[in-house]
Amino acid sequence: QLVYSDNVTGHAQTNAYSASALFSSDYNFYRVYILDWEPQNDGVDMNLQFTIGGVLRTSGYKFHLRRHESESAEKTGAYDNSAGSIRIMEGCGNGTGENMSGFFEYQNPTGDNSNWYVTQAQYAGLETNRNTVGGVGQGMNESSTGALTGFTISAHSGGLGNYKLRAYGLKQ
Repeated sequence: QLVYSDNVTGHAQTNAYSASALFSSDYNFYRVYILDWEPQNDGVDMNLQFTIGGVLRTSGYKFHLRRHESESAEKTGAYDNSAGSIRIMEGCGNGTGENMSGFFEYQNPTGDNSNWYVTQAQYAGLETNRNTVGGVGQGMNESSTGALTGFTISAHSGGLGNYKLRAYGLKQ
C-alpha cells in the first residue's frame, strides 16, 4: 500500500529531508524508494538517519555498503562502526543523464520489541564518470530499541537536488 509520495525539486540549497508521522501500526514492514536522485554536487553519497522514540539519532550507527562498478571488479565499499548515519547510496553523478535510484526498508518500526532496528538498502545508477554503479548494504542504530517515528536523508556534500520519494507499507 502506498503510504507516502513526494516529488522533491529545487532542493539544491538544502542537504537534508525529513519525513515524520509516516509510520503507523497499520503496517509492520516499510520500504522507502528514492527515485531519480540528481544531487547538486558531483560524486555525492546519500546518508540515512532514524528518528527513534521521537529523537533524531545523530550517532551510534553501524553500516556496511558493498559497491559494484562497471569499470572494474567488485570494490570493498564503505563501512563504519561508530558513524553519524548509514550510507545508503554512493558516488552519484550530477551530469546530464546521471542519477541514482534505490530503497531502504525495515520491519516493525512502531513497536518496541527490544530488538535493534536493522535496515537494508540497495541502489543503482550512474556515477561521476558515467559508469554504472550499484550496491547493497545494511545498517543499524544502537542508541535505542524504541519505536521508529521518522527518518532523515541527506547528501554528504552540497544540496540533495531533485528526487522522488515513495513509501510502501506491508502487513506480514
